[in-house]
Order: sequence, then C-alpha cells, then structure tokens
Amino acid sequence: MHGPMANAALIDRLNQASVNHINFPLVTLPFDEAPGEQSYWMPPELTTLYGTAVWDELSEDQKIDLSQKEFALICSISCNGEKEAIGDIAKIMLKSKFESVRSYLSHLIREENNHIDMFVEFCNRYGELTRFRYFYTKGDQCTDPAFNDLLAFIHLLVFEELGDNINRVMARDKSLPPLVRAINKLHAEEEARHIAFGRHIVTELATELSRKISANQTRKLHDYVYSHIHTRHYEYHNMRIYSSIGIDNAFSLRERLVLERDASFFFRTESDPHTPLKKILTFLHSIGLISDAQLHEPPRQMLNVERAAETLCAR
Repeated sequence: MHGPMANAALIDRLNQASVNHINFPLVTLPFDEAPGEQSYWMPPELTTLYGTAVWDELSEDQKIDLSQKEFALICSISCNGEKEAIGDIAKIMLKSKFESVRSYLSHLIREENNHIDMFVEFCNRYGELTRFRYFYTKGDQCTDPAFNDLLAFIHLLVFEELGDNINRVMARDKSLPPLVRAINKLHAEEEARHIAFGRHIVTELATELSRKISANQTRKLHDYVYSHIHTRHYEYHNMRIYSSIGIDNAFSLRERLVLERDASFFFRTESDPHTPLKKILTFLHSIGLISDAQLHEPPRQMLNVERAAETLCAR
C-alpha cells in the first residue's frame, strides 16, 4: 500500500502503541491462580443456552459446567481464528503493496501469536482445547490475488469485531476469576488496535478492488461477506459440550439454535443486540462490501443462497 493509500499517521500510532505496550501474557498473567472449579468462568448471560427453556431446566452445577466449557471453547475459537490470521498475513505481507504497513503487520503477528500462547496455556491447565477447520482456510479462494488479499483482512476484521464485545463484557465482570478477567482484558486492549488497522486496510483494499471487478463479481462478494458475518456464531454452539453436561438431543438443540440466530448473537448482552451489529454492517456497506438490501433486510431473508468462495473471482 504505497503513497496516499497508507495512512502514515495511523500506522505510526499503532506501531508506537504496540512497542509501548508490548506484552508477553505467559509472563504477565496470573496463570497460577486457578479459576475456581465451582465458579462461573463466563457470565451466565454469555453462555449459548442462557434465556432458553433448556437453560431453565439445568441444575446449578450444569450451568457452571457449561460456563467453564464454553469459556474454554471461546479460547479455542480464538486460537484457531488467530492461527488463520497469522497464516494469511504471513503469506502476503512481503508483497510490495504492503510495504508501508509491513512494520505493523509484524507487530500484529507477534500479538496474535502471544494470544494463541495465552489461550492454549489456559486450556492446557484448566480446560480442553477444541480444534476447528474453518471453511475459508483451504488455500487461495480465487485466482485473482487482489480478492485473496482483501478476503484475508475481511476474515480478520470480522473475527475481531464480533469477538471484541464478548471480551469486554468478561473483562469488566468482577464476579469472574481474576485469570479469566485478565485474559479478556489483555485481548480486548490489543485487539482494539487490530480492529483500527483492519478497518483501514479493508477500506483501502476494497476501494482498490472495486475499480476492476464486474457487477456480477461485486454481487458475489457482497453475498460472501454477508454470509461470512452471519455464520460466525456456528462454532460457539458445540454439540459435544451440550452432551457432556447431560443434555439429550444435543445435535438437534445445536442445529435449532444456530438456525435461529445471526451475528447479533455476539452482542446479546446489549439492550438491543442489533444496534452494534448495525454499526459494523453500516461500515461494510459504506465501503462497498455488502449491498443496500443486506444492510436493511433481516438476515434470514438474505442467507437463502450458498455461494462457494471459489466462484468469487469468476466474471
């Protein structure tokens, strides 16, 4: 990203903040302070079953067990998402087009790798690490590298924007174990920089790509981005966890919850969960990554067609 495309002042601020607040969580966080075995590791209202009839039927021990296993699941999802981000960025960061932001990409990779260490350490000590295979990680999705560059940063930005609210809620909750709060606080602070950078680079790459793609490609890109946003909650609903705490028909429960929900799932502690989600969608709409209809229509009406990523760059 050469010349005027790169916001030099923003990149300088982000670089300096990463240097001034350099952190190695395995050293600085209180990992020896084990979270209590009889305590909630995430607020009840953030568990996937809260507010459902199933939740009302659970015993207190089952509710606590669910909170602990779903916090370990969140750690696992974060590990996997950040692993993919590191792989995507490392693959493209030496391109000449990223010369002006390469210094910050190095900081971002270091911070994401530290987050993986942090989440893995927690799971190794106190929980279970769950592995995932995201559908978008099987190599390049298009023959056009401009699409792949943009998609790499869209995946990173969406992942961080949606997860940020969960981190902030848990970082503030004084009822949670100190280690859990510390993990979420550190993650939220560093991800705030990644989000600022992500919004900048996605804007620039989307603007660049819009000058060369057809109307049909634009429509496919809109569908892909919108579907990507509204399917991120799938991994958070885990059939194995439901079964492990004694819930019958765990598969059916998981499928029903996934189909009933959309990306507002990530903001369900808000008085109106659709308000912060609308801000994200409005941003993506403003830079041409979702359509007018997708901005205004309910998700269930807009997710009726599955579009393979491989078709994105077809004319």
